[in-house]
Amino acid sequence: VVVWTDPADPPSAAELAGSKKAALGSNNKGDGVAGGRVVVERHTINGLNQRFLPLSSPRTDGILSIDDDLMPTCDVLRYAFHVWQEHPLQMVGWYPRQSQHGNPGYNHVLTKGSFFHRKYLAAYGAPAVAPAREMVQEFLNCEDLLMSYVVSNLTLGLPALWVDAGMPYEMAGKLFGGHAIHADGRWV
Repeated sequence: VVVWTDPADPPSAAELAGSKKAALGSNNKGDGVAGGRVVVERHTINGLNQRFLPLSSPRTDGILSIDDDLMPTCDVLRYAFHVWQEHPLQMVGWYPRQSQHGNPGYNHVLTKGSFFHRKYLAAYGAPAVAPAREMVQEFLNCEDLLMSYVVSNLTLGLPALWVDAGMPYEMAGKLFGGHAIHADGRWV
């Protein structure tokens, strides 16, 4: 499922056709990874919170959250997914953060590139989280930290797992909504 939140710039038919061909292809590794169809969920609001709304499909437990400026290799994705399968209650990703200073290690990973259980989408959308989602929408920032805190709360503080094997390639110049706003005005 691709969550598309820019109503002014929908994906073209050619882009979708290319994505469908890629998804239907085989990885030829015999590891049980099957192709599938690409579903685009279009949202009318262009906001960071939309990426974490409950999805109508697929009915899989594992969610890969990845920003549009990352290009992980299949091997990197496969490895992180296998780590997540071993620890499905925890977030597994490439961009660690520490919010509890004085404790060893990292306790959060950013959703810029991470796997997590689909049940956390409903938790992110819960009424109790609404004030924090409003701040994310106002400042266009920190949805990744909010999701990490939601997961941490539900798992009673289980730390996120940092995958330190093969960071995804980041494309220079690819920015959220075409604007260089993400690095400015951080409030957390």
